[in-house]
Amino acid sequence: MTSDESETVPARAGRGIWIAAAVLAVLVVGLSATAIVLGLGVGSAQKTVDRRTQLERAARQEAVNLVNVDYRQAQQASDRILSGATGEFKDQWGSTVSKQFLDVMTKGQAVQTVQTVHAGVVNFDSDSAESIVSVSALVVTPQVPKGVQRNYRYSMELTRVGGRWLVSKVVLVP
Repeated sequence: MTSDESETVPARAGRGIWIAAAVLAVLVVGLSATAIVLGLGVGSAQKTVDRRTQLERAARQEAVNLVNVDYRQAQQASDRILSGATGEFKDQWGSTVSKQFLDVMTKGQAVQTVQTVHAGVVNFDSDSAESIVSVSALVVTPQVPKGVQRNYRYSMELTRVGGRWLVSKVVLVP
């Protein structure tokens, strides 16, 4: 082996190591970037699931508040409904609907107990949503002591107010 040949073998080996190191570095950076992007996507998906869960919970609770009523505690029931309301629904409930509600419940001596509740979110964004809620309840009155089954379906619009989801509109769906 000549002196020229002995110098090129280590030089080639050094370049090969540098190329391998560069390729390895590019792979590490690429994999790291992919992991970050996937991690952000998972975090975003989890936030969407969490928001949907919060919306379903708020709509379900307001439907229970609307249906689960004992005439002997009708004012407390009305106050619970109002606590989950905002906007148009809160205005309507506070002005006329609550009085009618209290009168009907008291005169009829009705006790209405929720049996099942199902809620689903139709659509939503960061500060508003639409939900559909189905409620079945047993209504007992002095005239019907064994009770009668009632089913209700509500379309609810919800609005985010101060970190809470409140019902801003309720429509009874036939």
